[in-house]
Amino acid sequence: MGLNLVVVPFFYWLDKRKARLQAAIRIPEAVLHCLSFSGGAASALICQKRFHHKTSKQGFRRTTWGALIFNAALFYGFFYGLPFIKIPAW
Repeated sequence: MGLNLVVVPFFYWLDKRKARLQAAIRIPEAVLHCLSFSGGAASALICQKRFHHKTSKQGFRRTTWGALIFNAALFYGFFYGLPFIKIPAW
């Protein structure tokens, strides 16, 4: 939860700020994708829209949506279990 609420918006804001200032060292897209795939995809999509950041890059947006689907499947599997995994009764 902390990843969604604090870390992801901070990284998106920081990268957008560096882009505006034309800073030499920016946050790599791989870092933003790693944050998305590790539970921050929903926040990443909100930040993309809020900060108008990385919205024109279709590949980046597709990967973020893929991360959201991955996060949803992971959370579903965690909270409801995976129906195809049979746990034997001891």
